[in-house]
Amino acid sequence: MKTILIFNLDAPKTRSGLFLSALLGGLLPWLLLGCATPRGEPRPLRETTVWVVRHAEKTSAEAKDPPLSEQGQVRAEDLARRLKGEGVEVFLVSPTLRTQATAEPLARASGKELLSYAAKDYAGLRERILKEFRGKTVLVVGHSNTVLEILEALGAPRPLPALADEDYDYLFRVSLPEAGAATVKTVQYGAAHRQ
Repeated sequence: MKTILIFNLDAPKTRSGLFLSALLGGLLPWLLLGCATPRGEPRPLRETTVWVVRHAEKTSAEAKDPPLSEQGQVRAEDLARRLKGEGVEVFLVSPTLRTQATAEPLARASGKELLSYAAKDYAGLRERILKEFRGKTVLVVGHSNTVLEILEALGAPRPLPALADEDYDYLFRVSLPEAGAATVKTVQYGAAHRQ
C-alpha cells in the first residue's frame, strides 16, 4: 500500500504560507527520494579469519626465552610467503622472542605492528578478536601447549589430539562467520616434519 501526499504550493502567500512553501519545496524531493529507495537491504555478514600457528623452531629448550634457530628463521620466512596473499591485518603474539620472530617477517612486509596477548587467556583472546578485529584477517602465533586451546576457544573443533614437540609445520585457518559455527582447516607450510 502506497501513501500519496499532495501539497498545494500555490496557496495564498502569507508569511507562514511562504515559509511552508519554501520548506516543503526544498524538502519534498528529498522525502520522496527516501521513500523510493529499497528498504532494509541486508548488510553483508562479516567473516573473521584467524590464522593460528605455533612459533617456528627455537634454539634451546633450556633457555627461558629462546630465540628462533636458523631453521626457525627459515620457517618464519616460509610463513610470510604462505600468508602473503591472505590479507593479514592484525598480528597477535605472546610476549616471547620466538612468537614475535615468527610473525615479524610478514608483519614487516605488511607494514603492521605486532600486538601482544596473554598466552593462556583464551577467553580474553577470543573476546579481543571478536570485539576489536571482527571482519578482519588475524594471525595468532602461539605455542605447542596453547595452539589447540586457542582453536577451541574460538569455537572450532580440535583438528588433532595434540601437537608434538617437533610439530612446527601446522597452520590452522579458523573461519568465524558473524552467524553460524566456526570451522577450521589444517594446512602445512615450510619443511615437513612428517614424511
